[in-house]
Amino acid sequence: ALYYFTFVDVMEFKDHVCELLNTIDVCQVFFDITVNFDLTKNYLDLIITYTTLMILLSRIEERKAIIGLYNYAHEMTHGASDREYPRLGQMIVDYENPLKKMMEEFVPHSKVCNHFSQEHKEIPMGSIALIAILNICVFVSFSLSFLHRHIAELIFYMEELRAHVRKYGPVMQRYYVQYLSGFDAVVLNELVQNLSVCPEDESIIMSSFVNTMTSLSVKQGNRFIFFLVSFQAYTSVSKASLGLADHRELGKMMNTIIFHTKMVDSLVEMLVETSDLSIFCFYSRAFEKMFQQCLELPSQSRYSIAFPLLCTHFMSCTHELCPEERHHIGDRSLSLCNMFLDEMAKQARNLITDICTEQCTLSDQLLPKHCAKTISQAVNKKSKKQTGKKGEPEREKPGVESMRKNRLVVTNLDKLHTALSELCFSINYVPNMVVWEHTFTPREYLTSHLEIRFTKYLETLLRQVSNGHIAYFPAMKAFVNLPTENELTFNAEEYSDISEMRALSELLGPYGMKFLSESLMWHISSQVAELKKLVVENVEVLTQMRTSFDKPDQMAALFKRLSSVDSVLKRMTIIGVILSFRSLAQEALRDVLSYHIPFLVSSIEDFKDHIPRETDMKVAMNVYELSSAAGLPCEIDPALVVALSSQKSVIRETSMNLNGLLKIGQETDKTTTRNRESVYLLLDMIVQESPFLTMDLLESCFPYVLLRNAYHAVYKQSVTSSA
Repeated sequence: ALYYFTFVDVMEFKDHVCELLNTIDVCQVFFDITVNFDLTKNYLDLIITYTTLMILLSRIEERKAIIGLYNYAHEMTHGASDREYPRLGQMIVDYENPLKKMMEEFVPHSKVCNHFSQEHKEIPMGSIALIAILNICVFVSFSLSFLHRHIAELIFYMEELRAHVRKYGPVMQRYYVQYLSGFDAVVLNELVQNLSVCPEDESIIMSSFVNTMTSLSVKQGNRFIFFLVSFQAYTSVSKASLGLADHRELGKMMNTIIFHTKMVDSLVEMLVETSDLSIFCFYSRAFEKMFQQCLELPSQSRYSIAFPLLCTHFMSCTHELCPEERHHIGDRSLSLCNMFLDEMAKQARNLITDICTEQCTLSDQLLPKHCAKTISQAVNKKSKKQTGKKGEPEREKPGVESMRKNRLVVTNLDKLHTALSELCFSINYVPNMVVWEHTFTPREYLTSHLEIRFTKYLETLLRQVSNGHIAYFPAMKAFVNLPTENELTFNAEEYSDISEMRALSELLGPYGMKFLSESLMWHISSQVAELKKLVVENVEVLTQMRTSFDKPDQMAALFKRLSSVDSVLKRMTIIGVILSFRSLAQEALRDVLSYHIPFLVSSIEDFKDHIPRETDMKVAMNVYELSSAAGLPCEIDPALVVALSSQKSVIRETSMNLNGLLKIGQETDKTTTRNRESVYLLLDMIVQESPFLTMDLLESCFPYVLLRNAYHAVYKQSVTSSA
């Protein structure tokens, strides 16, 4: 039914257009774009809309089936055909060939052409043919120029002009209001007074126009434009007492007044009329090629933001007679804008990574391993000088690229920095843009791509550590690669040593490091939650083991019943790795802040070190949170407290657990005593790291001799393996 009544609306529109065209023919309306611009433009727009609608109607393949099915359903329901069906069916049949039918329809209306400017009718036929050929060449060349290398710059400047018009719209409105009252009203009054023949009615109307213009204000212009266009139509008919065809200067002045009035109250519509490029919506492939060409040219990349801004024009190409196309055009504008911003962010991300690679290459040239060749060249040069022979060419020293004789010498790093600055200018040109009621923020695209690119710490590095390919080296304060069958594609030490962590702190800043810390704590919280699930899964066996710690045979049998033992060890390893990495990050942040704000950091340290023991825990936690944000180690980690606050703590008796560890020391079975020394050493490290545990407390329930034997065994094993 919806499609059927749409066809009915088209038929009614056709009837109204035909009636209006007949009225125009009867009145013999005079049309001249230089005299009655708006009337002529509206007439041509009406013809174009009518022609377009009829052609679209003929392109619908199911039109006959739609009206036939609806009429059949109407007959089945009401017992009679729809009253519009015969005329609608005839219209569908008549417009099988719409161009032929409309040429026949417009024959009676061709008389209107006699009222157009005589200049166009006096051109010889040979000249018309020549002009047609030239027009074809011009249009073909114009279509090719869409791919010109500077088209992006042209569009960008046009968008800049549009932005200035919107920004200074009130200034332009005040200017044209004063222009209308101070100049146009005076000129129009003089033209009316100089008319040789001016009927009384027209004189009253013109005097009213002059009085209105002298007191015109903003928001009154639209109504005034309607009166002016109506007066144009009134004076353009053949029997008008005051014909514009005989008073062309008056018509031109009215065109000027209408334009100035539009500049007061229809500024946005004037922008759409004069600078709208929504036509690119229908030529998306050419549009995308222009964008790619813009990104490939370093001199044009700063103008690439013009293409996403152009997507804001697309909704202006919709027509009120075809509301269904709004969703299709809107979706296309959103997809193109998203693609353009995404490509710009990717390009900027690639430039940043290329700059990082260049910087790493320059830094690598300063490593001690490269000085051997320089020393060798110096020795050989000295010996060759004594013998009189020429040595090998001297190797360029690091830093030569910074020594320039003139500004024309440009290195690859300079080109990358220039390209990045140009692209960043484009990305930061506007804070946001609105496309079909959707807000796009270009900077967020770059931020998201950089986050995806630089997540090696959370994704690649820490994942490889949990898989056993990388280990934490406390002495070096870095993660190092372990010898494996499959060599890793990167060196972990290059991403986690103290210099890299300080560079990371410089890039992210305190807030970024705080976000990184919260992300790490979230991972720890999730691992603790999984560990609790494993404990709940084995709670019965663990309860029995707790009461049977003095029965070795029963303990061995119960141990075999435990499930997911390897998973527990792996998750504990992940927690330890994350805590180790966070300690490195916090230490690097403390070093960076101590360099930039030493006095503030020392004040924070003073706060932390002088917290009275009787201080309320909430107050102490606030101080700890401040200290942690500055990278200082705290007795209680506030980020970890927040991450684990949603989980209930489980209290176990320490004596029971230590009795289990003591029992391991008496075992002789290799399977049971596997990694025994490592467990003892981990216990010692936990006591050393914890601010709440002491060695006296440990020795009261766990003999120190076991720790000493464990250290000796580990040392002996390392000596044996190195030998």
